[in-house]
Amino acid sequence: MTQSSWFSADGHSRFQVLWQDGDRVFCRRVDGERDVLAVLLAAEHPAPAALDRLAHEYNLKDELDSAWAVRPLALERDRGRTILVLEDPGGEPLGRLLGEAGAHRDHIDNDPPKDCIAARPF
Repeated sequence: MTQSSWFSADGHSRFQVLWQDGDRVFCRRVDGERDVLAVLLAAEHPAPAALDRLAHEYNLKDELDSAWAVRPLALERDRGRTILVLEDPGGEPLGRLLGEAGAHRDHIDNDPPKDCIAARPF
């Protein structure tokens, strides 16, 4: 993956934001190339611990199996942003799917975790 694949010439991102979890933003690249997920840090100047967390997650790549985990593909820098690139198994955030269910949410006491992805059926 090249750095030019992350941002357009005018500097706008080529991401579909799936959810934000505190200091991280989870996105899907939507420019028609290989489907990937990306994790970006929300802060313009993130804390060193947040950068270390992304690096740690990337370093787990050889210990994860695609059968049960979303595997890291790369850790990149582009226009001053650190981007953790992950395999994209497809699917939608669970919170979004439950939100579309509308009436079915009435019996749920708490909102579902925003970081769960409902996979596409095989």
